[in-house]
Amino acid sequence: MQSTPWNPIVLSGKKPKAVQDSFMYREQNGVRSLLLDDDNCDCLSTLNLGHGMCLSSHKTKYSKANIFGVDALYDPSCHGPVPGIGLTLYYRAGRPSTLDLYGGNWIPFWWWTAGTPWPKCNETGSTIVDVLQVTEMHPCATTMLNSTLGNQ
Repeated sequence: MQSTPWNPIVLSGKKPKAVQDSFMYREQNGVRSLLLDDDNCDCLSTLNLGHGMCLSSHKTKYSKANIFGVDALYDPSCHGPVPGIGLTLYYRAGRPSTLDLYGGNWIPFWWWTAGTPWPKCNETGSTIVDVLQVTEMHPCATTMLNSTLGNQ
């Protein structure tokens, strides 16, 4: 879907080179993936989770097939998601919460631990087929968050 641009506010670092007016959330190579981008392809993306995507399929000139993970935020070139990049996304609660792990009412709702194999969860062996399944409610994500926080 291409429409009105949604250009995130950059708190540090560089902003995207291109207007971010495209959003996709669809299945690619067996995993429902997410892309916020300028033209629905892996280049110049703001947020790219799951598998690389380009229009209605995938282009190997931008990223390798059957490689899953996260792309760098505000990728200034053409790369797809890879397992070696980690990312935690947060939302801010309107009021104090017992889930507030980081101060300021910021609560993690999605994360990818760099180097984590995809699409299997090491602890349960369950197959994850949607990048948005990896949340604090999913057993794989709880295991990943606990290891990130140093808990067992």
